[in-house]
Amino acid sequence: MSQPTQAQETAIREAVAEAFDQQVEFLQRLVSEPSRRTEECAAQELMAEASGTRG
Repeated sequence: MSQPTQAQETAIREAVAEAFDQQVEFLQRLVSEPSRRTEECAAQELMAEASGTRG
C-alpha cells in the first residue's frame, strides 16, 4: 500500500477535523445507552442506524 500524497493527507485531516464534534456527540450517545448483556438492544439499534446513514 502506498503512502498518501500531501494533498490526500491534508484532505483526510480536514475531513476528520470537520466531523470531530459530530463524532464526539455520537460517541456520547453511544456510551449513554445500556449495553450490558441482555440490555444491549438500544446500543445495537444506535449502531445500526449510524451504519445505515454513514455507509
